[in-house]
Formats: sequence, C-alpha cells, structure tokens
Amino acid sequence: SNAEDKIKMGFYGGAFIQHPLNETMGIMAEINYIQKGDKYSFDDSGDEIIYIFYGKTLEMPVLFYFQPMEKMTLYAGPVLGYILKGGYMYKVSYDDPNVAEFGGLDMNEWINRFEFSAALGGRYQLGGKYFGEIRYIYGMTNMFNDDNPELPQGTEGKTSTLTIGLGVNL
Repeated sequence: SNAEDKIKMGFYGGAFIQHPLNETMGIMAEINYIQKGDKYSFDDSGDEIIYIFYGKTLEMPVLFYFQPMEKMTLYAGPVLGYILKGGYMYKVSYDDPNVAEFGGLDMNEWINRFEFSAALGGRYQLGGKYFGEIRYIYGMTNMFNDDNPELPQGTEGKTSTLTIGLGVNL
C-alpha cells in the first residue's frame, strides 16, 4: 500500500490584546477560532481511500513577545484549546470511475475537549496597521479518549498546526 499524508487547509481568525512590559517585551493574550485537520490517502488493491480528519477549535494563547526590530515581533507561549467539534470523513474511489463510497463520523463524544499546546511564531508589520504572521502550534494532549469504540485502544492523536495569515491592528 502507498500512503500519503497531506496538509489540510483551513481558516483561522481571532482577536488579541498586548500589554508592554518595557520597550521591547510584553505579553499578548488572544482568542482564536482555528480549523485544524489532516488529509491522509492510500491505495488498497487499486482503490484510492482518502481520510480527512477535522477539528474546530477555540484557542486562548498567552504569548510572551520580543521586538528585536521596530517592524518585527517574535513570540512564544502556552495555548489552552477547547475542541468545539471533531471527526473524520472518508471517500473510497474504486477502479470503476462511476462508483465511489462516502462516509464519516462525528467524534464529539469520543474526544477530549481540552488541549494544551505550545506556540512559537513571528509577526512583521507590513505598513500602516497591517501585518503578516506565521505560527507553529505544537499539541501536547491526546485528543482521543479511551472510550472510543471506532479506534483501537491506546490510539493517540495530537494536533500540530502551522498558520500563515494577515492581520489588522485596530
């Protein structure tokens, strides 16, 4: 079997406040809505099987920031997340192009709602009130609880997210 793991694109948005501690350092608190997921596909005897795992999460990072230059900000800190919804969808494409099978499962009752992560990122002021941002969020909490009959006992799933975006300072 040939397996391939691909990035799943999603949307994120949120709001933040900053509190400077001195001229170059401070604390930033945020609340963000993030769509997380993964797309995994493989061939099984000529049939293509695609799984899309998804999670819709509300995250609350508390980040310590440092401004090495006037337009650049680097930051890191803990992130507390609450998973609003999670599950998976699948599609099986058979050798016959006229036949396909679809399915999925809403896994809300089998996921751990709270997750703890760490974030590391940077922001660059583009001009005026606009900025570009890149951030990596590393999940440390297993999102599946042990009561899940759909997954083998001991299955682990931790989220790791790369976000790239544009923002506006109000």
